[in-house]
Amino acid sequence: MEDQALEAKRARLLDHAMHEEGIFYSRLNFFLLFESVLLGSVIQTATLAGERILILQIMAIALGLAVLIVWRYAQVSKLKYIIILENGLSKHLPEFSERENDKSLNMAKGKSDSATAMITYWIPFLVLMAWIGVAGALLF
Repeated sequence: MEDQALEAKRARLLDHAMHEEGIFYSRLNFFLLFESVLLGSVIQTATLAGERILILQIMAIALGLAVLIVWRYAQVSKLKYIIILENGLSKHLPEFSERENDKSLNMAKGKSDSATAMITYWIPFLVLMAWIGVAGALLF
């Protein structure tokens, strides 16, 4: 009976971790798509002239940067939660801890060397560089 309860707890923890990781990547896809469409629309209007177009471009750039800030905050907070879940998985699922052994020291410090961490920090940074490049080309 106790073994069944423990196995059910492990299954719930694993399901929850997979669900949270799914949310992480869904959110990444949404923000990346949103930023890409917005960035593409600003670039597409670069050949048009006029004061109204410039104002719209500036507004789109400001919106893109504001959404980028929200995106980064959302992804970093979700990454921290995923790290907490990974630590829990390592404690309760021996097969998971074996796979994660090389990352356990960083995870204990609240860090991650995973691709998820790289996506969290680098993709928004690269989008920021694209916005800076587009803004510089349009405004200067």
